[in-house]
Amino acid sequence: MKKKGHLTHALRRSFRTTTLHFHLLLRVFKEVLLSNYLMLSFPEK
Repeated sequence: MKKKGHLTHALRRSFRTTTLHFHLLLRVFKEVLLSNYLMLSFPEK
């Protein structure tokens, strides 16, 4: 019983870190996408 609770806690903790990493990746991806869009829209002379 105790082991099952520990497992659930570990899963919840890993899920939280995964979500955090996902949000971080999403932010970086959006920044890269935005910079690429700006570079394509306004090419340097």
